[in-house]
Amino acid sequence: MRTQHFNLLSSVVGLVAVCCTAGIAKLFTEPQQLITAKKYGVIHGAVRYPDTTAMDTASFFIVNSLKIPVTLTGQVEECEECPLVALASAAPGKESSVLVGTQYRWKFAVTNGIQDLCRFERRLWEYGRYHLTVSTGPLNATNCSVVEEENSHSAYTPLYVLLGLILGGIIIYNVGERLLRRFRSSLPSEHRFAFVSSSERSSSTSSDGSNATLTAPPPSRRLRSLDCFRGLTILLMIFVNCGAGGYWFLNHSMWNGLNLADLVFPWFLFIMGVAINISMRSAARKTAQMRTLWWNIIRRTCLLFLFGLMINSIGYKSVWELRLLSVLGRFSISYFFVAACELIFVQRMETAQTVTRWRFLRDIVPFWPTALFSMLFPLGQLLFTFLLPVPGCPRGYMGPGGLHHNRAYENCTGGAAGYIDRYILGENHIYQWPTCRAVYQCIAFDPEGILGYLNSTFLVFLGVQAGRILYLYDDHKEKLIRLVVWGIVLGLIAGGLCGFSQNDGWIPVNKNLWSLSFILTTASFGMILLALLYYVIDVQNVWSGTPFHYPSVNSIVLYIGSEILDNMFPFWWGMPQTHSGSLFMALWTTGMWWLISVWMYWQKIFVAL
Repeated sequence: MRTQHFNLLSSVVGLVAVCCTAGIAKLFTEPQQLITAKKYGVIHGAVRYPDTTAMDTASFFIVNSLKIPVTLTGQVEECEECPLVALASAAPGKESSVLVGTQYRWKFAVTNGIQDLCRFERRLWEYGRYHLTVSTGPLNATNCSVVEEENSHSAYTPLYVLLGLILGGIIIYNVGERLLRRFRSSLPSEHRFAFVSSSERSSSTSSDGSNATLTAPPPSRRLRSLDCFRGLTILLMIFVNCGAGGYWFLNHSMWNGLNLADLVFPWFLFIMGVAINISMRSAARKTAQMRTLWWNIIRRTCLLFLFGLMINSIGYKSVWELRLLSVLGRFSISYFFVAACELIFVQRMETAQTVTRWRFLRDIVPFWPTALFSMLFPLGQLLFTFLLPVPGCPRGYMGPGGLHHNRAYENCTGGAAGYIDRYILGENHIYQWPTCRAVYQCIAFDPEGILGYLNSTFLVFLGVQAGRILYLYDDHKEKLIRLVVWGIVLGLIAGGLCGFSQNDGWIPVNKNLWSLSFILTTASFGMILLALLYYVIDVQNVWSGTPFHYPSVNSIVLYIGSEILDNMFPFWWGMPQTHSGSLFMALWTTGMWWLISVWMYWQKIFVAL
């Protein structure tokens, strides 16, 4: 028990240290922000300088020395094939100003309304103050010079401090654990207690009720690496849902591409696939009645879909505007098809152990009916995507619409995927604020759309394959090699589909569309990460999975609770709109839910659907 308390105490200390990160960073960054606000948020000459205290913004000042009016146009490079939009205009001999975002690199042009006078590209930095002078150069050529008048602010300082504290917490935790082991070994034998990892249970009393020396129980049958993977994923999901400090690379990508937040949801589906294989294997050994198993699948499917609708109803005033598709709704449908398929072929799980021919492929050959059934899902998604005619849109279009391709397909957001949702569900029942709206000015589009259900179901089947590898092979080396090989092969196929580029491939990596390359990429990372955790935790026993195994056993409670209690005290309160304030709030909320999971774990409260 002492060791268990030590593990818990170490985790709490580490969490407190991490949560202090943004507060410490705020001490360094807040004075600069206050100085900037006081210096440039005032009337200066004929121009009111914009307030540069807004997060991820810089002030751009235009001084027009020409005798004609000019307009500054621009666009971020993230917006593929988009036209430049007007940002600010300056009359002859006058000045103007505008706030611009600093998340992406910019392409600028100064125009007189007829032609471009000059073009330039620039990466702007947070709270920077940039001065653009438009003047006449030699031979009456237009000269555009940009000078940074104020030292820019590093938006990444809170992240650097956070990473330093995390690294320090890991070092302190491991040093403390080693010191505890050394202290235990130095005690006389009659005072020693056995070291018990946090993932194992221990007994402190003998059969007659008297106190006895602690002894380690038999190893737990739970796959500790999978628990760690699930716990890490749910904490990441809460963290990114709270804004992840406002950093673009930690949030969802605008359209094509892959950021940290894009990995969380598919990893959960992948983990669910591994868990389905484990549960079905257990059911086959217990010879549970088929009627009971079918009832459990249907009940869980309905509950997940219902909870998804309940979460979506928060903030909606009318059922005619209720978003029908949800994260848990996608879980429910994918779970139903995969669990039903596994249940139908459940007997093959036991026969796979007795395969003598092609024994090195016993995780594939006996399950060929399941493999064929699973392939129908991505095949159907591809057929709908590239063959379904969409009114006013080119066949096979997968772009964001809006400004994309110079507004050529303005109302074609998502191509066939968006069209199916709008046709079946209606415009009012899908997500109204997709990530592409900020850059591409696209129309409503649901990232949990109907067509994406097909590929997400295939992702769960890939998770089932990982579960088969872990439970059909006895040798650790065989398991690790197969997981890594599967991860590499899936990654190469995904790379071939997207052309190893963000926008130029046949099927880009796209979380909004749940494209096939996106599914294979996330499954590839899932396979390799699971192999790494399995090697470190279950094979080498270097790490017990603490502190991530605590939220693992109550992940559904943490997700639903964090969605319902979002923006409520004590999980959230008003903070300055800065990276340090946003990062602190995200860490605070994540830490609060982690503490709740620890309390539930020690109270032996385990909730599952």
